[in-house]
Amino acid sequence: MRPSKLRGLALVIVVVVASVACGEAQTPLVDSPSTGTTVGSSASPSASQVHVTGVASFPDIRDLRHLVWASNWIVRGRVVEERPAQRFPAENGPLGDQTPQEYYDTQIYTDYVLAVDQVFRGHPRDTFVVRRMGGTVDSVTLTSEGQPELRVGDDVVVFLVPPAEPQPGDGLWETGGPQGHWRVTDNQVVPVKSDYPTLPVAQFGQAIADALRQGPPADMGRPLVPLQMAPAGPDLPSVSTPEATSITWLDGHCRSFVESPSRYQARRG
Repeated sequence: MRPSKLRGLALVIVVVVASVACGEAQTPLVDSPSTGTTVGSSASPSASQVHVTGVASFPDIRDLRHLVWASNWIVRGRVVEERPAQRFPAENGPLGDQTPQEYYDTQIYTDYVLAVDQVFRGHPRDTFVVRRMGGTVDSVTLTSEGQPELRVGDDVVVFLVPPAEPQPGDGLWETGGPQGHWRVTDNQVVPVKSDYPTLPVAQFGQAIADALRQGPPADMGRPLVPLQMAPAGPDLPSVSTPEATSITWLDGHCRSFVESPSRYQARRG
C-alpha cells in the first residue's frame, strides 16, 4: 500500500496513557517518522484508556481573497448531526517507534453533517459533511488542539476542500483548518482567525463576490481552485471576473488545496 500523500497539516501528538489496572502514567517515547509498514485494518481492545492530544499547524492564508480562491465550496448552514467517530483505513505512514497497531489507533476522525442554508461558491448540495480529526474509538481518544468546537445546532460558514486521495464517505475538510471556520453570531459572520474581517450577514456574500471578481492573487502560495471547478454559488451576487481570470488563464491550475492530515509523530507510553 502506498504511503499517504495527504498534505497541509503537521500534527504532533502527545499521548497520556492511564492504566486501568494500576493507575500509573507511563514514560512517553519520542517517535521519528518512517514509512513502509502496512497496518492492520482492525483494532484490538486495550486495558488502558489512551488520550491523544494533537497540536495542529496549518499554512497561513493571508486574507479573505486568498481563502476564497483556495476553496471548492463556501457554504452557510447549521450542524444537524455529529456522527460516531471512525478510524481511517490502515495505510502506510510515519510510525517511528510505534507498532503498526499503535499508529493505526490514533487515526481517528469525526464527521459533522451540515444542513445548507446558502451556497456562496461551488456546486450546491442540500447537506455537506465536514470532517475533523478527533473523537473516541474503543479506548483511544484523539483531541485536536487549535480547532474550534463544532456542535449540533451551530450556525456556521465554512470554506471547504475535498481530500487529496480517496477516503471513506463524503467528508470535506475546512480550508486552512480553523481559518476556514466562521461562526454566525448576532447577525455577524465572525472568523476564528482574528485578522480576517467580521462581516454582517447581509454583506458576506458580496465580500465573496468581490474576491472572485478581483481574480486570484498573484501570490497564492498554494493551488487555486478555478471557477470552472467551483463556480459562483446560487446565493452569491452576480460575479463578472476580469479577463485575466478566464478559464483559459486558469487552465492547468485545476487543483484544490488539501487540508486533511498528512503525518503523525507520536509519543506513546
